[in-house]
Amino acid sequence: MSLRNPDIATITDGIQQYRLITSEKVLLNKTLKGAVDLLADILSMVNPIAFSQSSRIKQHAHTIVKSLSLDDSWHYDLAAMLCQLGYVSLTDELIEKVSKGSELSHVETALYESHPVMGARLLKHIPRLEIVAAMVERQNNDVAKIEFQGKLSTENKAILGGQIIRVAIAYDRLINHGMDENQAITQLKNNPENYDPILVEALSLGSKNRKVEVLTLPISKLEPGLILDQPINTEAGILLVAKGQALSQAVLFRLMAAEKSGIISGTFRVFKITQM
Repeated sequence: MSLRNPDIATITDGIQQYRLITSEKVLLNKTLKGAVDLLADILSMVNPIAFSQSSRIKQHAHTIVKSLSLDDSWHYDLAAMLCQLGYVSLTDELIEKVSKGSELSHVETALYESHPVMGARLLKHIPRLEIVAAMVERQNNDVAKIEFQGKLSTENKAILGGQIIRVAIAYDRLINHGMDENQAITQLKNNPENYDPILVEALSLGSKNRKVEVLTLPISKLEPGLILDQPINTEAGILLVAKGQALSQAVLFRLMAAEKSGIISGTFRVFKITQM
């Protein structure tokens, strides 16, 4: 049986639509994500203390997303990476107090708690990142009931993304203040009114399925994906890369240039994390 011209036209339209959807996914998942990663690298170089945490938060959030097998994982990855974009509206002094866990005044607390809204406002200007902006804006929201069955609505995805970021930030903060992974997970599990138990369990399961090695390497042996276990300062004491920063190619280029110019030297402790 031969196909009529209308049938051929329908098939052709279907193929073109499929190609359009596929190319759009590639654009969003690779090109846009790459641009955001570069933006995050630049921010971490301009203010290492403020933005070095972002790459760690992204890793913790990705662990949760992978454990839950969530669709459109790039939404959550981008939201986690950009969750501190609103820090551009905060002073260096306030950011440093927050990173050290120092007590904040009422005014400082109000300013700090406004950063998710500021970050979301910046992201809302970028087409196709509306859901990412909504996740960033909701990172300080109280725990909310989310139905994981079936396809998540846009509203539930925004709520879930915000809660994932909330758990990832709290976990990273506990680790950064001296707790090991088990102690941090236990602390979060003992606080279910503030951290969704399902998300904490997902983080716990994902953390158990990875291997962590501590290495001491020269700049020439460092690779993208390794995580610094120490800050890197110049000979004059200027912070180049903060402890906990996940190394990217852009950061490595900066470190190689710094070593070549003689302002840093020696070996550095890093973590290598591999999924088992």
